[in-house]
Amino acid sequence: MWGVANTLIDISAPLGKWVYGLLLEGMDWPLIPVISGIIISVSAGLIKSKRTVQRIEKELGHS
Repeated sequence: MWGVANTLIDISAPLGKWVYGLLLEGMDWPLIPVISGIIISVSAGLIKSKRTVQRIEKELGHS
């Protein structure tokens, strides 16, 4: 299992760097951290709200 995971990481890391390099060449580079920050913030908010709803349902006794 770990061998498969390490192989996938070894293969995907250079490809990810290559894609990121192309993005930096083709885009205004300050937009990349801004856009990724927005995506991370929205994702964290959705995860937090889902956990909050699950916690409230659990406290109220709903399934």
